[in-house]
Amino acid sequence: MTFLDRPAAPWGLQPACAKFPSTPSVKKDRVNAGNPRFGLVEGVAKGGAAFDIYREKALPKPCTTRGESTKMFHKRLPVIVRRCEQLSAETGCWLYLATAHPNSRSPFVHYTSQRLLQEPSFPLLDELHNTANKMFYVLKNTQHSTASSLATDLHNTNEKLAEAQLEANQLRAELERLSRLAKENRLTEDLLSRLPPPAT
Repeated sequence: MTFLDRPAAPWGLQPACAKFPSTPSVKKDRVNAGNPRFGLVEGVAKGGAAFDIYREKALPKPCTTRGESTKMFHKRLPVIVRRCEQLSAETGCWLYLATAHPNSRSPFVHYTSQRLLQEPSFPLLDELHNTANKMFYVLKNTQHSTASSLATDLHNTNEKLAEAQLEANQLRAELERLSRLAKENRLTEDLLSRLPPPAT
């Protein structure tokens, strides 16, 4: 009996020859101390001690323009705030987030978990908020002052370069004038040398 002569399999069943081996699942490598593929998250600590958190993927390349950087900041920030709220709601943790972009004119963005807001008589939260506000204000003013100072230095440098270029042009013109005079003197001397001597 050939394969075509075999009776059809019951409903829901397939012939044994139609079964294919299942594709083995690929185990994803977990990042840890033994496999720090993308390095450690920088700037995180547990109190005053180091706190190792391994990156799950490589860091993205920095934005190349100020406009692109500001746009990406406002695009990514809501995702982080929503995750902070989810973590706070799920665990009941104290959480405070404050951030600002150097190129943004809007006030700094902050998030406070409900658990932290519900703590009674806690003036330190107001102090923390005011400190964050002052910090970003000073940073922006410092950046603006630095940019203004650099712009002034650049303007002064350009003026000095223009003055030096003008002086160089004047010296070049004077050199050309002296060269012409020297050439004329040589021609005069050559003509004088060709004249016959005066009669005695």
